[in-house]
Amino acid sequence: MRETIIRKVSVQSIGIVAALCMVGNYNPIGFAYFAALYLEKGQRLIAFPLIFAVIVASMPAIPAMKYLLAIMTYAVVAGFIEARNGKLKKYPAGFLAALCITMIQCAGAMMTKNPRYELISGILEGVLVFTLFQIFHIGIHGILTKRKNDPFSNEETIVIGLFFGMFLYSLKGQQLFTIAVGPVSMYLGILLLAYRYGIGMGAMVGAACGLVMTLWHGEGSILGMLCALGIAAGIFRTLGRLGSISGFLISVWILGSLYSPFLLEKDNIMGATLASLLFLLLPQSMAVRFEDGKRIMPDSNIEEKKGRIIELAESFKALARSIGRFHTQNDLSFAAAVQLTETAALLEDMTQEMGEYQNRSKQETLITRALERARIEVRYVRILKQQNGRERIQIEMRSTGGRIITVREAISYISKGYGNKVRACSDGKTIINNEYAIYGFVEEPNFMVLHGTSGITKTGETISGDNFSCTELMEGQLLMGIVDGMGSGNEASEDSEEIIELLEDLLKAGYEEETALRLVNSVLLGKENGEASTAVDLAITDLYSGKCSFYKSGAAATFIKRNQWVEVMKSTSLPIGVLKEVDYESAYKKLYDGDYIIMVSDGVLEAFSGENKEEELGRLLMDIHTKNPKDMADELLEAVQKSSGEEITDDMTILITGIWKRVA
Repeated sequence: MRETIIRKVSVQSIGIVAALCMVGNYNPIGFAYFAALYLEKGQRLIAFPLIFAVIVASMPAIPAMKYLLAIMTYAVVAGFIEARNGKLKKYPAGFLAALCITMIQCAGAMMTKNPRYELISGILEGVLVFTLFQIFHIGIHGILTKRKNDPFSNEETIVIGLFFGMFLYSLKGQQLFTIAVGPVSMYLGILLLAYRYGIGMGAMVGAACGLVMTLWHGEGSILGMLCALGIAAGIFRTLGRLGSISGFLISVWILGSLYSPFLLEKDNIMGATLASLLFLLLPQSMAVRFEDGKRIMPDSNIEEKKGRIIELAESFKALARSIGRFHTQNDLSFAAAVQLTETAALLEDMTQEMGEYQNRSKQETLITRALERARIEVRYVRILKQQNGRERIQIEMRSTGGRIITVREAISYISKGYGNKVRACSDGKTIINNEYAIYGFVEEPNFMVLHGTSGITKTGETISGDNFSCTELMEGQLLMGIVDGMGSGNEASEDSEEIIELLEDLLKAGYEEETALRLVNSVLLGKENGEASTAVDLAITDLYSGKCSFYKSGAAATFIKRNQWVEVMKSTSLPIGVLKEVDYESAYKKLYDGDYIIMVSDGVLEAFSGENKEEELGRLLMDIHTKNPKDMADELLEAVQKSSGEEITDDMTILITGIWKRVA
């Protein structure tokens, strides 16, 4: 909040300076600055009366009326254009400003004795207004939208230097260019800006001051001398404020002795000395080098991190090879070797993703600027590519002014900067307060889902041996699965629960589906009793594309219902935990708006007495017309129970997930 106020006060203060920069009875600088500032809608309410008042107070009545009429005409026409087109762009706005001042000047010329001179003056002033408008717009926009501690671009640096030159010129025009104001302001500005932003800014501010001084004194060497002083102050800034002051004063003495005696005149020596003293006494918050306050991005040493991760991955692979030599004698060593190998592969994948973080600075800057307009202070923005190919936006930010903002409110600004609609990650905070915190956002998926389950235990048992999952692995990627433990009761339930949770953890950690199945298989092989085989049925849906991947290891058939059509996917694979190399089958399907995925455990199909169990279940699904997945699962279970008779011979679990196109 404080920084935003400073930015707004700065551009309005420059407006006062611009309005004071008159050349005789002409003031193209003030009018061009007003026109450029008018494009920033949040500044209009103050800029209009402020510049209006300064022109009236500082100019003769007739010239003042000309510029006031130009200001009013420009504001009215610009408002009319915005009402019709929504926004007035930079070049058309500059042309409009030039046209306004030229037409008013030409209209006034017709009432003079020498209209030719006034007509030429009007045309030349219009050209100058157009040029100054484009220059001022760069500086104004940079000051208002520049991210905290970001450097100014080359163009912005030039305009900032020009603004400082305008400040000096306005002082001279008001007879305030005395030892107390003029030279002190000039040298203090050179020292302060060169110290903060370096050699480039020092050179530009010095050149701008030199240009003004040259116009007044008629000596061309002054421009080069002041430019050199700005460079000297920037060169020695690494030694701190004393170093910068020392380099500056030594340069004043050397350049004044050898090239420009003007620098050693009494007023300038006193001005340079007093400016140096004031610069030394400025509070730390005002005199700070840009790089001292710059935020360090968490990935600034990314190459070093990647190297360390690769070394760790190689160590894991070497250890896996050593352990793997004994796997024929010990299944536990085989399981450990598999897990180490897969972990090494995952680490190598991570280094590739870290490399994909590069070249996102433009989007990150746009997001930061959008949030800062909403008075949200941003420490950093990172855009990271996830394993599913989608990007995750990570932002460390806080609110300002003691406000509490919901994450939902911030999403519109982030979406605008990112260029696509985003949503908050499901594991993040819901409010933004005045303490820095990290928030995650992802692109809004194209599909939404709703799931429902229904189940019953085997007759005589109180605990089902089946367990299921329907959870988000990473943003936009949904896991659906049923794990059917061996048998029924408490032991089977514990086994299936352990497997489904382990699969969730592995997949959320970024392991590929095949890798996760292999790791779970190795864990089951290492159990002491050797009888922990389990049927696994997984479906992983990408909610951006609608593509669904199915993985079945000893599992019952899965069904896809679409309108009045049902597709069956059968499997002949063995459960995991039976063979050293996991046996599984996979399939890929494209899902569409209104589709349902129906997953069942073995007990559901075993309830049918005929040979075509899948076809019978498919016919039952065709007869169900409810749209709610939970109601559909309950209705299907009730129909299956009627087919099975009074006794339930195996645990039954039904998991149904519906997918729908998200409405924009």
